[in-house]
Amino acid sequence: MTGIEAETPLVTADQADHGDGDRVPYDSRLAADPDVLVYRITGAFFFGAAGAVGAVLDNIASTKKAFVVDFAAVPFLDSTAANAMSRVATKARRQGIRLYITGASPTVRRVLLTHGVSPPRARFRETIARAVADIKGHREQTPDATDALAAG
Repeated sequence: MTGIEAETPLVTADQADHGDGDRVPYDSRLAADPDVLVYRITGAFFFGAAGAVGAVLDNIASTKKAFVVDFAAVPFLDSTAANAMSRVATKARRQGIRLYITGASPTVRRVLLTHGVSPPRARFRETIARAVADIKGHREQTPDATDALAAG
């Protein structure tokens, strides 16, 4: 069973600390960036689901600056699914949209890299939060160690 979620909040609702009261409760609207689209794929991503998931991922809106696909809950990826992701990476690059792959295990990352899902077409980050921070410019736009490993 494979699932895909789109535009879900990046974190659950926050509760205020029991301290000096300087922190305000988390507002999920602040995490929702109209320029960033986040998808979470869950379950094995293989030929049976690649067509359906690939069709969803192919519908990247050209108004987005960045697209994040979270693979943290994907234990397995076959070549058909990797090819679907390669098509997504090609389309995103052609449209000037930055593609981030997050949470990919070493095995999943290796399959993606073998099928051309690699820098500069896609950037790998450990978490969705890290990718969003990069997109929003909270870090310098220099390749990090994850990109260096992926390119190497």
